[in-house]
Formats: sequence, C-alpha cells, structure tokens
Amino acid sequence: MARRAKAGKRPLDARRFGARGDGLADDAKSLQSALTAAKDAGGGVIFLPPGVCRTAATLVVSSGVRLKGASRDSSVLQGFGYNPHADRVAWFTGPNAPPTAVVRLSDGASLDSLTVEGATGPRSGGNGLVEAVPACPSSPDGGTVRNIAISGCRLRAAEEGTEISRPLYAAAIYIGPNSEYADMLHNDIGGAISFGLGTARRAEVIGNTIRGGASVDVVSLGGRLFDSLVDSNILTDTPGRIVLGMGWHNLVRYNEVHQAFRGTWANAEEVYLIHGGYEGTASCATGASARTLTDTRQRWNPDRYADATVLIASEQGFGQYRSVAGNTQNTLKADRPWRIVSDGSSEYVVAPAFVENALFASLNNAPCACRSGSTASPMWWRCTGTTIPRGWASGEPMTTFWKRTGGPPGPTPSSRPMTMP
Repeated sequence: MARRAKAGKRPLDARRFGARGDGLADDAKSLQSALTAAKDAGGGVIFLPPGVCRTAATLVVSSGVRLKGASRDSSVLQGFGYNPHADRVAWFTGPNAPPTAVVRLSDGASLDSLTVEGATGPRSGGNGLVEAVPACPSSPDGGTVRNIAISGCRLRAAEEGTEISRPLYAAAIYIGPNSEYADMLHNDIGGAISFGLGTARRAEVIGNTIRGGASVDVVSLGGRLFDSLVDSNILTDTPGRIVLGMGWHNLVRYNEVHQAFRGTWANAEEVYLIHGGYEGTASCATGASARTLTDTRQRWNPDRYADATVLIASEQGFGQYRSVAGNTQNTLKADRPWRIVSDGSSEYVVAPAFVENALFASLNNAPCACRSGSTASPMWWRCTGTTIPRGWASGEPMTTFWKRTGGPPGPTPSSRPMTMP
C-alpha cells in the first residue's frame, strides 16, 4: 500500500520555499518546490499558512506528502490563468475544455484543511479541480491510484460565467480510472465527486456537503464501488443524483438529497439510482465444475466478464450467484466454489451487477412526484441480493435481467420472479 504522510515529521512551511500567499503573486514554483522537497525527504507535511496562494500550473502532491492548511476558511489555493472563452463551447467539448487540475494527487497523497478554487491554464485536459490519478497509467484499464485522502477541505471551481453557475470542471474531485482506499471526509464541495469508469474499492465518502452539479448536472456522486461506505453526506443547492452501480458489499446510509436539479433529465425522482450493467449474456450452461460454468456456444473475449456477476436463473443450482474471477472464450471462473454444481439444464445470466449491498435511512427531498407511486429511489437493471428500504421502486429496465443480451441463439431464460439467497 502507498504510504501517507508521516505524522511524526515536522511540517514544512511553504513560505520557506518562497511562497508569498498575498493573492497577487504566482506561487506555483515555490509550492511545487516545497512539495518536491517533502517527496525527496521520504514524505511529510507541507503547511499552507493563512492567505491566498495563486498557481497557474497544476501542483503535484506525491506519495507520502500531505498538503495541509490552517483551516479551509483561511488557507486558500487559487488556480488562475485559464480563459474559458478561448475557442471553447462547454466544459465537455472543444480543444480547450476542460482546464487542467489545480491539484493532482499521486498514490499515498492527501489534502487537509484548505480551500482549492479557480481553474489553472493555459493548458487543458484535466479531469477535475482536484484529481487523483495513477502516476504511471497502465494498460488495459488505465491503472489504479491508491491510498488517497481529502479531508476538511472546501472545493470551488471557477464557473462558466457570471450568469451561469456551472463549474468549468466536470467534477470537483475525480479519482480514477481505478482506485483503492480513497477517503473523502467532511469536505464542502461545489460540484461532483466522480470515481472513474473502472472500479473503486474500499472508498469512504463520509460527512461531505456537496453543492450544485456538474457531470452534465446529472450525477453529484457516482462510481462503481466495492466494499465501500457512503455515509451522512448532504447534497444540496440543486445537486445531481447519487448513482452507484455494478459493485459488491457497499453500505449506503444516512445521506440526504435536497432540491435535486432536473433541468437536463426527465426522471428526476430517481435521485438514489442503483444501477447494474447493461451488457450481458443469458443462455444455458453446457457443463460446469466446482468453480466454473461452461457454455460451448459462446465466443467471449478473454476476461470480458472479470468482476461481473454470474447468476443461475433456473433449474439445477437455481438462485446461486458468484463474482467472475475471469473467463475464457466459453468458460466462466467463479471467485469461490458453487454450493450445487450446475448441469446442462441450468439457465444462467452473466453481466455487471449491483450485488449484496445495503441501503437504508437516506432522505430524498426532490421536488417532484415519483412515477411509480412509491418512494423515489429505484433499482435499475441487474441488482442481486441487495437490501433496500421498503417502498423503493424497481425501474422498468429491471425486466432486461431476464432478456437475452448477447451470444448466439439459445434457450430463453425464465422470467419468473425469484428470491435471492
């Protein structure tokens, strides 16, 4: 695991490296020199004193280094130099959109007790106001960033203009494309928390206030989480929704969504959207062993269904589900043995899914009625073995759980309802 800043080390004051913090000078070189000195010393804390430190370049916080302010009310890191009107249409289009990040975190880096605001320039291509990304991206999945912490901070990106209160960045915090042990604790965030398109494992998102939108004003907190905790967050000031999908073993509790924004999406009541995957295969097994399931009709790409879920939908082994550790062109390998080994009569579905999660005691104060006539928090697509509050709706696309979505012609799986173990 990547190391974090060592608590026993004496903090280094950024002013020792020339940072002025007067709100006028560009302190980028001085601040980066301080951060590099802490990195070269094997890790440590860089203290940002009260004042406004401006930077026209992205500051890189390396492994084992913590950038810490006196408080988020007094220590401000302000990005500047980005012109949002130069050959630019919107934050998600055009050669100059979005601006580069103000802060980039590497493995084992952290931010604590400061405000990050503005937007840096003149380059473009950042994922968020603050981004945590692998130092060395790798194929095929882009790599994993580990052991990140952002706590007690205020994040406010520069906005489109005086008449458009939309951040220039798609997210205030971007972590990805894959991550492990990312902690977002007690922050005041203008914009979205966005985990990448990969997987986020062991994340803790606790006690944050998330204001407004971005991510096309639809999602304020989203990701494919595994073994994670989303607890006691407040989404307010016309936020987007919470979207969690295709993950295992998450606990989502005591969150509040107030006055959700519905300007760009019709199904605004779905502010807690529990979302399985779209693409999958439904067919009949031709064989199985203690930890595999084979269908000789398939021609899957290797590991196409790694981290997906395979469910026995009928006949022998009915109701069992397993995480897929990997696959060959026609065989799925389960992460643990089957209780009952399937045979040629067993129908199965394999797809990304939302599995064995618990959601309870969260408030939805969206200003709209629910089409289903029940509470406005649905489960869509493939959701298995998950505990939800009474009254939560199942969105209509749940029926596609039983629909053939890939593979050559074969028997159609049963559409009868079932109770998961």
